[in-house]
Amino acid sequence: MLSSTIITRCKVIADILGKQTFRGKTLLELGARHGDCGAFFSRLGAKVTCLDRPKNLKKAKEKHPKLKFIECDLNNEFPEGQWDIITNMLTLHHLADPEWALWKMFPHSDLFIIESRVINSDDPHLFIQTTKTMKRQQENYSPTKKACTAAFFESTFKDCGLQWERHDDARLNTPFLRYDWKVTETKNMNRGTSRLWTVWR
Repeated sequence: MLSSTIITRCKVIADILGKQTFRGKTLLELGARHGDCGAFFSRLGAKVTCLDRPKNLKKAKEKHPKLKFIECDLNNEFPEGQWDIITNMLTLHHLADPEWALWKMFPHSDLFIIESRVINSDDPHLFIQTTKTMKRQQENYSPTKKACTAAFFESTFKDCGLQWERHDDARLNTPFLRYDWKVTETKNMNRGTSRLWTVWR
């Protein structure tokens, strides 16, 4: 059974891009966790590969054995290869250096779905760096993580010569994540402030 909150967001993405966008296409899901997002797009006809750390992929391999898997830590490496679509959903704010991860990712596709928790500010130079507890270090990507603003992401897209569209769509909202909010310069990530983009070259 797929996570209901993930299905909600994936359905909106499929509606935005059109279900036909995924049919027959190779798709790499970064930070796949249990693989539910990849499984959804697989049902639309995509040829899905799920990427995550070995511990995080254990459940995904049990739930979705027909998908392909790559074990990788996005803090310091990116797999060789090309994909038609790369999804990077709610992973970047768990990494120590999101900008490095984006620059490593962009050469590997021409179409990206990027989603992240973000800081409530329009300052592209504002960051929040935090250190996780030992338990959270074991579950996620890095002992430190770096949160950014939507302005930072869009500045990076521009620097990489990419085009993008941001989707502040209320249909994406979940009990813990919000997408249709306006910047009020609280300079924090309270109330689930998140953004989602389609990015292409």
